[in-house]
Amino acid sequence: MKKIYPILLILITLLVFTSGKKYALDKPTASIKDSIPVFLEGYKYENVDGTKFSFNQVKGKVLLLDFWATWCGPCIKGHSNIKALEETINNPDFQIITVSIDKNKSQWKKFLKAKKWNGIHIILDGKDVNNPLNKMGTKKILDKGKPIYLTSVPEYYLVDKELSIKRINDVKAKRTVSLIRKKIN
Repeated sequence: MKKIYPILLILITLLVFTSGKKYALDKPTASIKDSIPVFLEGYKYENVDGTKFSFNQVKGKVLLLDFWATWCGPCIKGHSNIKALEETINNPDFQIITVSIDKNKSQWKKFLKAKKWNGIHIILDGKDVNNPLNKMGTKKILDKGKPIYLTSVPEYYLVDKELSIKRINDVKAKRTVSLIRKKIN
């Protein structure tokens, strides 16, 4: 029994110290400055202007992924915080990408046109279960053994140049600005 205690102590210590790292997806093994996260390669998303967006277009940048929807009051209200963050950072190595989970593309396009929001705006189709952004935009829970997929917006994820992913709780916080500036440099 005495031999089990050191092993348990080591396992508990490992669990405590490794559980602090939070990744929305498994961290890719690559860490090249001019690369993009491996899990985002090969996917194309519809941009608001009808063109296809690929993450190859933003290689080497620190990205803030803003998951939102036109029907989400807190998302719309929080967009001013996103714009303020973009203006505060004001660096070409930083890019905000809004990721809509709307089901109605025409409503999404009309909304963005009416609000005159600039930047990269993409919409998820929600159909490809292997698409990593679809996974990030939904949460899978079990209800009596049956999977239920919930969407929770707004959600923010920071993807840095080392390709690690961190969920951001508050885009207004000074620590968020500090973290982004640190990741850029």
